[in-house]
Amino acid sequence: EADMIINQSCLYRMALFTKKQWDASILRHKSDMHLQPMLEYLQSRLTLNNARLKSILQRNPNLLALSINDNVEPTLKYLQNRLKLKDSKLRSLIVQNPQLLGSCIYESLEPKLCYLQEQLFFNDTQVSKIVSKCPQMLDLNVDFNLEQNIVWLEERLNLTDVEISKIIWKVPQLLTYSISDKLNPNLDWLQDRLELSNSEASSLLKKFPNILYYSVENKMEPSLKWLQHRLLLENTSELAIIIKNMPHLLGYSIETNLEPTLNFCIEAIGDAKNATEMLKQYPRVFGSSLEKRLKPRLKEAREADMIINQSCLYRMALFTKKQWDASILRHKSDMHLQPMLEYLQSRLTLNNARLKSILQRNPNLLALSINDNIEPTLKYLQNRLKLSDSKLQSLIVQNPQLLGSCIYESLEPKLCYLQEQLFFNDTQVSKIVSKCPQMLDLNVDFNLEQNIVWLEERLNLTDVEISKIIWKVPQLLTYSISDKLNPNLDWLQDRLELSNSEASSLLKKFPNILYYSVENKMEPSLKWLQHRLLLENTSELAIIIKNMPHLLGYSIETNLEPTLNFCIEAIGDAKNATEMLKQYPRVFGSSLEKRLKPRLKEAREADMIINEDSFYRMAHFTKEQWGLSVLCESLIAVWKYA
Repeated sequence: EADMIINQSCLYRMALFTKKQWDASILRHKSDMHLQPMLEYLQSRLTLNNARLKSILQRNPNLLALSINDNVEPTLKYLQNRLKLKDSKLRSLIVQNPQLLGSCIYESLEPKLCYLQEQLFFNDTQVSKIVSKCPQMLDLNVDFNLEQNIVWLEERLNLTDVEISKIIWKVPQLLTYSISDKLNPNLDWLQDRLELSNSEASSLLKKFPNILYYSVENKMEPSLKWLQHRLLLENTSELAIIIKNMPHLLGYSIETNLEPTLNFCIEAIGDAKNATEMLKQYPRVFGSSLEKRLKPRLKEAREADMIINQSCLYRMALFTKKQWDASILRHKSDMHLQPMLEYLQSRLTLNNARLKSILQRNPNLLALSINDNIEPTLKYLQNRLKLSDSKLQSLIVQNPQLLGSCIYESLEPKLCYLQEQLFFNDTQVSKIVSKCPQMLDLNVDFNLEQNIVWLEERLNLTDVEISKIIWKVPQLLTYSISDKLNPNLDWLQDRLELSNSEASSLLKKFPNILYYSVENKMEPSLKWLQHRLLLENTSELAIIIKNMPHLLGYSIETNLEPTLNFCIEAIGDAKNATEMLKQYPRVFGSSLEKRLKPRLKEAREADMIINEDSFYRMAHFTKEQWGLSVLCESLIAVWKYA
């Protein structure tokens, strides 16, 4: 069957080899026949380097006896589709569990996955995730492993189906352990050691089911002895209370967590008895990282002159970042709140409402020093930008975070860059900062310079042209190139079939397009124009937008639709009105209430013929030009009547 050559050597091995030797001989022969194709297939299909391929074959040499077409490829395809795995996830699964490639799909893999879904109410996505967490469960037998362990959890811990599902979702490894060798002994030990009832043990394991497979001798018993000894616990009852409150303690390392945390608390509070009492009361402190949370927060607390006691350590350990920052801020605020409030109110002439608004949006201001931070920054901004008191007030009300900016490391470099790069003088810089103060929050290298270079390269603009665009719309410097500017420009060119030079020319007229919303503003406007002005193709639409790009910023409801309706009513013919607007789209830019309606009334009073020509004059003539036009029409009418 293996296509061996039957000769003296072969007969010798058949007769004298042990079963293991004979099986290995057969395997070697099969491997030699299709070793290279299998190696190449696995390396290509799973994108494996030589080291990983070697690791897989060393742990499971029987793979070389499998057929690519009959075994390996169908299994890989099934696992990827059934578990919705990316190529990288599939590779990870097989590298960890190469024996899966020899599993029968419909006799082994599918029944297990179906059982998990039906028994534990997992959907396809959840099954995929728990298999990724614990792929070895696919090696288990449904009846003798999966089902037995689930029944044990139900009967021994008196858990509902939903509770079992939640536990397995947290710790799917539980399904892989032996009931007699691991789960039962661990639970018996836990109940006996902490004198727990069945319901207490069940409640504890719902919080932290990992206890069922931790080592009693090497992990949990040493931790309990340490807690009892170091926290001066008088009896098992006190120990049980701590573990019921914080069962994760049984998984913490004495050397790298428990002992260092206790020593930290003793050093911070300065009293061993108070520290141990605090940890008995708040054992969750042990769950906080020393390096990432406790030590940095202790430093912040000391800098803020906080009293380091049990309450403070509790907040350090368990408060969120937002809560901790607020706690620090409240403490600092209590120390110099009133002087700061009085200073800001007096210096910026703020009423209570504006002061409240500033502090709500930037409470960190209260942590700053008046003399070292706020007053120098206000003085710098006022002098550098030549701001009146009212302008300074307006700038700070809009951007209170500026008061925390470093003058010579942050503010001055940005203003100098704008002047040098965009040829702005002091007055111009002052005006664009007033228009767009948020640009002072930007980074020169990663925001300002990148956006200016993008305008230059993508739109082929000169330095002077860029300067003019930024003068019109300084907000462009604040937008992301990848998230806003590039996508908007790509959309514009694609939607209107514009060349680079046409797009550049259009954006010189109306650069706001680069940050308008495509979905909510510009695309609806284009569709409206195409539909309501009866435009036959994209070319006609592009001509209108090139003549009047501001149309992309006009509201359909409050501008475009009312103006079109007004023109139709005035001219008395929808076709003529739309033709006029196609020829003179700038009419849309004229105010209905302040220009078009009053001038229509004047035109009618002068017996003016309302047509395309008169509409053009109504929309575009200056006040003097329009007055002369009306006068001429009036004189002509008088002459006719005469």
